[in-house]
Amino acid sequence: MSGWAAATLNAASVASAVGLASRIGLLTTMLESRTPRSISDWSKASGAHPRYVGEIFGVLVSGSVVKMIDADPALFEIAPDKCEELKGMGTYFEEMPLLHSCAFHQVSGDAKEGKGVAHGHYLEFHKWMGKLAEEKHQRLLISKFIPLLDGGKVQKRLEEGCEVLDLGCGEGECVRLMAKAFPNSKFVGIDIAKDALSTARSKSEKMGLQNTTFLERDATALENNEELRGRFDLITSFDAMHDFPDPPAAMRGMSTLLKPDGKFAMVDIRAETGLLNNRNHGMAPFLYAVISDRACFDCLV
Repeated sequence: MSGWAAATLNAASVASAVGLASRIGLLTTMLESRTPRSISDWSKASGAHPRYVGEIFGVLVSGSVVKMIDADPALFEIAPDKCEELKGMGTYFEEMPLLHSCAFHQVSGDAKEGKGVAHGHYLEFHKWMGKLAEEKHQRLLISKFIPLLDGGKVQKRLEEGCEVLDLGCGEGECVRLMAKAFPNSKFVGIDIAKDALSTARSKSEKMGLQNTTFLERDATALENNEELRGRFDLITSFDAMHDFPDPPAAMRGMSTLLKPDGKFAMVDIRAETGLLNNRNHGMAPFLYAVISDRACFDCLV
């Protein structure tokens, strides 16, 4: 076998092996050390069984991700030209294997009928996404993102006291960060995932936060919600809009919940609308597979 098919199968195999190495801590250990070691030594340093370290290296050496040094015993290190990219993107290689493990069977079964896959199948995936997002938000949300909004005016309102809604809050990391930083304001997080909301409430309680509320609501069905209509000074959405089955409906509903002078701030994927406008995007296959609202493996009911 040769040509495109072989190259694609090999690339998929390498991606899966990088994802496994990341998941079990081997990749991080290797990136932090940058010193050639034997399979036995990498096993001890990472806590992974030597058999699995050897199997992973088989894929990654032949895929030019790990460099093998001919010695007795053989030594291994991350290929120098791969280090910087893997430091920033290594964790993302876990995403496709995790999605497949969560819902490949369900997606295959529902594909002919066009049904979405129930949220419950993605619990492990969303826990992983939550951990991935937490680190980013802890670094950037309060120190970088909030001060940029409306030239600093939003931060001033938060300091003085206002009401904020976070759409698709997940386990509530952004809500907690904002609530802690701006104790004079009140924060509401909404999501459809009961397990995530339970975690959000528990973590807020442990932190002693008195200015957070978490509600089970569908972000795409807020347009006629009288309970929340016209209530918020600020509405946020962090890496959530692309997961909604009907983003335009979520946007319409969001607009009814803002006060007349309220602000909406969203962080999401930098892409266009429609395949024609995205076909030359450098990450288009990955985005369409796991991120877009038409995703093959992240289809929610």
